[in-house]
Amino acid sequence: MKVFVLSEVLIVVFAFVLCGCVLGKECTNVPTQLSSHSFRYELLASNNESWKAEMFQHYHLIHTDDSAWSNLLPRKLLREEDEFSWAMMYRNMKNYDGSNSNFLKEMSLHDVRLDSDSLHGRAQQTNLDYLLILDVDRLVWSFRKTAGLSTPGLPYGGWEAPNVELRGHFVGHYMSASAQMWASTHNDTLKEKMSAVVSALATCQEKMGTGYLSAFPSELFDRFEAIKPVWAPYYTIHKILAGLLDQYTFAGNSQALKMMTWMVEHFYKRVQNVITMYSLERHWLSLNEETGGMNDVLYRLYSITGDQKHLVLAHLFDKPCFLGLLAVQGYEAGMEVAPLGEGCEPLRMVLVGDTLVEFEEVEAWPKDAVESGTAREEGAVGFEAKILALLCKMKARKEVRVQEGGKRRKNAPSKFGRELRKLECFVNTRGQKEGEENYLCFVGLWKVTCIELPNQNVIDHVLSFNGQGLERADSISGFHANTHIPVVIGSQMRYEVTGDPLYKAIGTFFMDIVNSSHSYATGGTSVGEFWSDPKRLASTLQRENEESCTTYNMLKVSRHLFRWTKEVVYADYYERALTNGVLSIQRGTDPGVMIYMLPLGRGDSKARSYHGWGTKFDSFWCCYGTGIESFSKLGDSIYFEEEGKTPELYIIQYISSSLDWKSGQIVLNQKVDPVVSWDPYLRTTLTFTPKEGAGQSSTINLRIPVWASSSGAKASINAQDLPVPAPSSFLSLTRNWSPGDKLTLQLPIRLRTEAIKDDRPKYASIQAILYGPYLLAGLTSDDWDIKTGSATSLSDWITPIPASDNSRLVSLSQESGNSSFVFSNSNQSITMEKFPEEGTDASLHATFRLVLKDATSLKVLSPKDAIGKSVMLEPIDLPGMVVVQQGTNQNLGIANSAAGKGSLFHLVAGLDGKDGTVSLESESQKDCYMYSGIDYNSGTSIKLKSLSESGSSDEDFNKATSFILKEGISQYHPISFVAKGMKRNFLLTPLLGLRDESYTVYFNIQD
Repeated sequence: MKVFVLSEVLIVVFAFVLCGCVLGKECTNVPTQLSSHSFRYELLASNNESWKAEMFQHYHLIHTDDSAWSNLLPRKLLREEDEFSWAMMYRNMKNYDGSNSNFLKEMSLHDVRLDSDSLHGRAQQTNLDYLLILDVDRLVWSFRKTAGLSTPGLPYGGWEAPNVELRGHFVGHYMSASAQMWASTHNDTLKEKMSAVVSALATCQEKMGTGYLSAFPSELFDRFEAIKPVWAPYYTIHKILAGLLDQYTFAGNSQALKMMTWMVEHFYKRVQNVITMYSLERHWLSLNEETGGMNDVLYRLYSITGDQKHLVLAHLFDKPCFLGLLAVQGYEAGMEVAPLGEGCEPLRMVLVGDTLVEFEEVEAWPKDAVESGTAREEGAVGFEAKILALLCKMKARKEVRVQEGGKRRKNAPSKFGRELRKLECFVNTRGQKEGEENYLCFVGLWKVTCIELPNQNVIDHVLSFNGQGLERADSISGFHANTHIPVVIGSQMRYEVTGDPLYKAIGTFFMDIVNSSHSYATGGTSVGEFWSDPKRLASTLQRENEESCTTYNMLKVSRHLFRWTKEVVYADYYERALTNGVLSIQRGTDPGVMIYMLPLGRGDSKARSYHGWGTKFDSFWCCYGTGIESFSKLGDSIYFEEEGKTPELYIIQYISSSLDWKSGQIVLNQKVDPVVSWDPYLRTTLTFTPKEGAGQSSTINLRIPVWASSSGAKASINAQDLPVPAPSSFLSLTRNWSPGDKLTLQLPIRLRTEAIKDDRPKYASIQAILYGPYLLAGLTSDDWDIKTGSATSLSDWITPIPASDNSRLVSLSQESGNSSFVFSNSNQSITMEKFPEEGTDASLHATFRLVLKDATSLKVLSPKDAIGKSVMLEPIDLPGMVVVQQGTNQNLGIANSAAGKGSLFHLVAGLDGKDGTVSLESESQKDCYMYSGIDYNSGTSIKLKSLSESGSSDEDFNKATSFILKEGISQYHPISFVAKGMKRNFLLTPLLGLRDESYTVYFNIQD
């Protein structure tokens, strides 16, 4: 029989739902703000003790009766086994050997090389430069301090400072990033540096002698286990463990693996001690504090070692109150999971708490059960009785006989062993087709017991008992996003390691609800680090959107799903989030300058978020750690393979790169032409070089993205045309590849708008504009209104900027005193301002496009080609507006070019007679020139003056009217468009290319 498999954690969720209590939105009862890393850092760095006392006074509140919650889970077991035998039983029950031939295999970073001239290659090099800048002694300073070793040099600042409880987390990220970067580049200097970090940490671990390794003392774990305020110590431990594991898997450092397993042994004993002294529930309660991806890294370790302790400890970090919630919702959403298999028979009994309950036919509850308080006809007292009462009432006139569970054997396992058995209790249920029987099955490794159910809707009744019910997609609202995404990633690894289909369903459902209800056009998620109400994102647009860590982790979720399913939708998501959510967080090619949040509000800037741009040595936020990892593994999701008699290669990202495909016995080179706005195609060329002796056939699968247009799509092999399938599929070609084979693909790129995920009608007009996978941002500080009117297509109001326009961008500067000033648009008036840094609003305001009066008379190859011609000056960020004169001795301003009056100037050689200077004479008022002044300061207005009106000497007048003509400080991105707005037009450019400029990614687009 096909079933839905729901984890035992579902029972815990039942407990909260059926008791009528409110479940804390972090599955945690920690005050919500404390889940924010930013808030926690500010709180702990503050000297305001009353604020701290207020925030910590409700730390880990328990809103429910802990004993009743615990009693809901089976304690007295029907079958006793050795302490760890449950793990082997579980694997045998699933008949799973720890591998899955249906999963696509990821290609090793050692076999992929990015083109250094590509966008991704430049981002990788910028990150490599940063990794090489960082100093080993400064990185490990706090580790040495904790171990009692000498500490040469000075510690780093920010979140790695010696007084910050999260210190050491970045070092873990550094080990992961450097291992991945070394695999991607084989840079010898980096290999030497990362090996030195591992060696230094090994010395620290050996000095402490217990297996413990961290930049902070173990006292933080004492507080963690005592449910006292502490800042996420397991979060940092996860980063260190993952870093050591990556040093082993990517760089072959066996010392790192030994260090990791020794660490895991230490923490296994700590968790074992908590469970033995208290209970499994107490351990789960401590997981209310963020623990990163502990389950993920432990499942990965288990896949290498096969050590059952590693599997046990991984299970212990599967956060039941969150995964159980997803399991319930996955059921409600109709997700079907693989059949349970043999052993589920209709025994008409259920194990609830310490009680084995068997169902018989009767009219009502037995009198003794009612008198004892076990149950009553209209409801029930305890959690288990509530479930029991409801199921019995659904059974319709059935008798309930209550029996005590079996007694403990003499050779029963320790309390730790008994508590561990709670980890593997499942609830399995599925509504059957008409005429089939239905069962609610509680499956423990010691026993499989089922209840025959009267109809397929029974589970819906269970979940809505007393009107409480469960939320569906909005159940993740209010959760701290990056606390819980790694837990889901860990559950995905659980599926890969154990084959348990529940955890495939959890990952699939989670991706669905995040992508459908909580994601922005970037592919990212979260506002202020939390999930907001589902499909209510219009109200969340601000500076603190999309924590970078969440994008890093959601890419992992989608990557797993693509490997399992080969569904293009997950590859499309990966491309979108990588392009807009990852490539956008570096500040150009400045090494070590990244952002924490990606602002998405009107007129916001990456530089003006709460954190702004980080610094090389004094930030080290969580998003710095994930950032250096993201840019170290840009080649890990371009290619995937499916091994077999005829090996298959899946190419899901179009990134210029090369691949040494070992199983296909081919070296493949992928060359992608730069994407531009004026030629709307993605073009890629694949060339093949079979290895010596290769003779087998292989298959190439090319993703046809959802954003591509079918019209105009072309593919060819050695100039012979191939049919191109519809978007959201793969173009597949199998052949015995020959040297010099050339496979080309041309995909038309569609411009499109995408409504924000908000189901309120009044926000239906809030839309983003995308060009293929690129999210386009409008350069504006406030305006966002677009009225399309009678337009029938986007091309009616969005037009590409041609390549030639970059040659017409100019900046006009002068020297005054000891400073350099530049001609600038300052709030619709023209002033002289200090020479700006590139990538800023000021650099935009100081850049103008030369618009020739007779555009056909001259092909402008450089700004100097326009000398002697009549021109208008159009601000780069205000397409359709031009500089205008408003009369002699009056300030220059900005107006719509349609007015035309006073906007034409004759560009002539500078009146000062110097090389490289120009002067601008009004075409309507002869001998009147743009004039700045002598020895002026920033903010001086530009006027239109003649020599006679200036009151200046000839020399001073000539100097004040002469400007150095330079190429524009700002330039058009190759992907640039102009969108017609209601009050003004917008320059659209990819979000990933912006640095400090003000921008808007969502527009108010109305008919």
